[in-house]
Amino acid sequence: YVENHKKKGQAYPNPKSDELRINYADTQASESFEYTIYDVSSRQVGSGKAREDQAISLGQNKSGLYFINTKDADGDTTSHKIIKK
Repeated sequence: YVENHKKKGQAYPNPKSDELRINYADTQASESFEYTIYDVSSRQVGSGKAREDQAISLGQNKSGLYFINTKDADGDTTSHKIIKK
């Protein structure tokens, strides 16, 4: 499931186990974005920078529902609902 604001993106695989990748149809692989990961209690459990289709790890987090918010260089944001197995 992907909930988008401004950009169409895909977070995969979903459900996931340890690694997540984000792909945007309208960006180049060299473009980077910032991401922040939240659990269902709205606690931040991760953040960083990544490039298109680069692996993002949730390895230390427990199984459950997470939200990842991304922000590109133009300031456009996208939200993804992620299920970790």
